[in-house]
Amino acid sequence: MRCDVQYFSRCTIIALIVLFSSASYGQFNVRVGFNQTFVSADALDLIIENYNQANATVLEKEMGFLNSMQGINIGVDYKIGNRLLMVHWNNFSKQHAAIGELTDGSLLEEELFYTTNQFLFAVENRFNNIGIGTGMAYNQWRIKNRIASSDFKRTLVSDSQWSAHIHLAFNFTSSARVGFSIIPFIQIPLSDIGLGPVNSELNNNSQGPQEDFNLWGIQFVFINGQQ
Repeated sequence: MRCDVQYFSRCTIIALIVLFSSASYGQFNVRVGFNQTFVSADALDLIIENYNQANATVLEKEMGFLNSMQGINIGVDYKIGNRLLMVHWNNFSKQHAAIGELTDGSLLEEELFYTTNQFLFAVENRFNNIGIGTGMAYNQWRIKNRIASSDFKRTLVSDSQWSAHIHLAFNFTSSARVGFSIIPFIQIPLSDIGLGPVNSELNNNSQGPQEDFNLWGIQFVFINGQQ
């Protein structure tokens, strides 16, 4: 297979010509929705568990585990027959805090903020009101902590990963131009995120493990455009 720039450019031009030449047969739709996402993060859980155990005698509120995240979905679909080409942006976020009192009466407080910006590229095939979709998701992970009791947040982790994406879509039409979808999904990461700075902050150990961040969940989406 040829991989030179000239060959890639020709393939890109051909793909764009095919896409735009079919525009008269397709339909663009805009979607907005809500994401409820569940997270499997065993390595991160272990870091937090070690922190809670090390500070068990002074903590009034333990640091919570990252089991779920919530956020919004905004995207554009291009429908050709029973097939949708999908470009979406998803945002997931969550925060957890640990609070305690040290023996000298001073406050022990640690707060972590998790944010994921996700760019999803997928294809969905429709069978009546049921859709089956596959694609790739590019996840930008950010983990921050608050400095003491200030409003300043320090970035501990800033990294990205690709994930394979699979979803089902249960589609409903409320009018000729408004639709609603319930979409369960799962994402399988293809690379890991290093957690060394998080482990260093919580446990004074810079040898942090790698975390893959498996995601699954459900979306509730309103779709605007010809249905």
